[in-house]
Amino acid sequence: MKKNLLQRTILLIGAVFLLGVSDASALSITQPTATKGIHSAYVKLTWPANYYAKNGYIVYRTPTENYYNAVKLGTTKNRQWLDRTASQGRRYWYWVVPKGYYLYSGQTAGNSQSGYKYVTIPKPVVSQGKSTTTLYLSWSSSPQALYGYWVWRCATPYFSSAYRMGVTYNCYYYDTQAYPGRVYYYWIAPRCFNMSPYNVSKYGWGYLALGVPTPSGSVSGNSVYLSWSSVNGAQYYNVYRGTSSNIGSAQYVGYTYGTSFTDTISSGHTYYWWICPVDIEGDEWYNASKYTWYSYY
Repeated sequence: MKKNLLQRTILLIGAVFLLGVSDASALSITQPTATKGIHSAYVKLTWPANYYAKNGYIVYRTPTENYYNAVKLGTTKNRQWLDRTASQGRRYWYWVVPKGYYLYSGQTAGNSQSGYKYVTIPKPVVSQGKSTTTLYLSWSSSPQALYGYWVWRCATPYFSSAYRMGVTYNCYYYDTQAYPGRVYYYWIAPRCFNMSPYNVSKYGWGYLALGVPTPSGSVSGNSVYLSWSSVNGAQYYNVYRGTSSNIGSAQYVGYTYGTSFTDTISSGHTYYWWICPVDIEGDEWYNASKYTWYSYY
């Protein structure tokens, strides 16, 4: 009777001990915090103290989120680790386990942290009014751009609303989808191995120029009828008239949403007209060519 009681007691203590080890194993994972693009020489890991880490910690790393490929980086009695062996432009996942415990599937869920070294993110330079059809972006190269660059665009300076236009393997990009006269904002990010675009550049901005209207005219009495071809991106046209070829001294005489305008003149003077398109931003373009007419009646 006493022997059976002793056996049951031993079995009970053993069961409690096994449960304790199981619980300890479940709690043995320590979730680290890994730096993302802060340091160029290493990825820094830090983590909170773990009750089971009496003899220090083991640091594991893998290039995927799958712990099966994890490689042991080393052991430490501190609560931080500098991973100097990480490759530039590559993202890694990290686990920290107390010495004496092992990395297994029950520990991995939600306990890894990804990090990577500093990535050079150049800011794009965008053409401003240099063309009526194509916006040209350029930037300095990034050594971490192993697979080229992502390019985003937005009509506002907020990346959260930006549209990803595409990918280029060059340090330049041509945007042929822009609307003349509208300001656009652009961001780029290096495409690194197994990395999403976590960090993007500061924005660069630019715009397409509006075309140059070339007016022609005809006279009837003291009236001059002006006409011109429409300009892509023009919301309307301001008309200026002067008695010299300097637009700075010209007088505003009206506007039109169409491509014609009638003005009244006096005899004995040489007149000049400028047709200035106004873009979607409300900006007026003074690069218009002029029409000259001499009134002789």
